[in-house]
Amino acid sequence: MASPGSFVEFSVQGGLAPDGRCKAYADSADGTAWSEGVGVLVVERLSDAQRHSHRVLAVVRGSA
Repeated sequence: MASPGSFVEFSVQGGLAPDGRCKAYADSADGTAWSEGVGVLVVERLSDAQRHSHRVLAVVRGSA
């Protein structure tokens, strides 16, 4: 979404709410809303993380 082209095209087709407000779950919903995101989970053995001086944010304990 580096340019407004998608928004302009949706607006021309009447896909965006005229008042610019997101009403996703309302009876008066009349547009669209986009959302993008990303998440990363890095898992490493505790002994390796400590040896490499990596910051440890959580520890998952378990047994097999």
